[in-house]
Amino acid sequence: MLGILLAVASTSAVHAQPDIGIGSLYDYLPGASSSIVKPIRNSGSSTGFVRVDVRRIQVDDAGNSTETELTAGEGWRDRLIVSPSRLIVPPGGMRSVRVLYVGERSREHVFRVRFTPVEPGRGDGFGQEEGADAAGATTAGVRMLVGYGGIVIVRPEQEQYRTDFVQRTDGLDVINHGNTTLILDNVYACKTDEHCLAPVKKHVLPGRTQFFKREGLSEIRFDVVEGEKVSYKEFRFAG
Repeated sequence: MLGILLAVASTSAVHAQPDIGIGSLYDYLPGASSSIVKPIRNSGSSTGFVRVDVRRIQVDDAGNSTETELTAGEGWRDRLIVSPSRLIVPPGGMRSVRVLYVGERSREHVFRVRFTPVEPGRGDGFGQEEGADAAGATTAGVRMLVGYGGIVIVRPEQEQYRTDFVQRTDGLDVINHGNTTLILDNVYACKTDEHCLAPVKKHVLPGRTQFFKREGLSEIRFDVVEGEKVSYKEFRFAG
């Protein structure tokens, strides 16, 4: 539901190119904190000029999500700020951004943060005074610049977790009665004790239910992550 964006753009230069890594695709701002620091790495062979963009994600009752831009008219309240919004990451190097939420925290807020490598140009905030790095980024040829979008979940100031599990003949319901997103990590769906599908991670929004369909499975097991608390759950189905 909260999909991960993978944007690919073609620009210039043949061999030397940045390879930007943003680490975790999901970041969580705990209720007790107003900001976190996120490292951005470049394992490529040329300087990465990275533009940062933020969008608000809203999910309706049917589970459909929409994204909206954060406009200057909204002011500095109830918004996610990522600073700096322009990064110059040297080859083999790392830079960090601070992710800060300003506003009310009575409910959960969700944002998508895009980290997009670009070719630097005048007036784009990178500064042509960077000299050789900026000039070298526009040599002739074709270069694939890959950008990633991550999700930032801003938890309420008072986090509340209450999770119910309802095992049915056709599967399992995991119900989030809390006020912030529940994480189901290392989810294994097994047909036998020796044959399990590759593990996945699931996010259950507040007030929502994650349904695991049985479909011939003998067992479902996972870690329930409720803030700092992690518990293991295992559910077996009768043959």
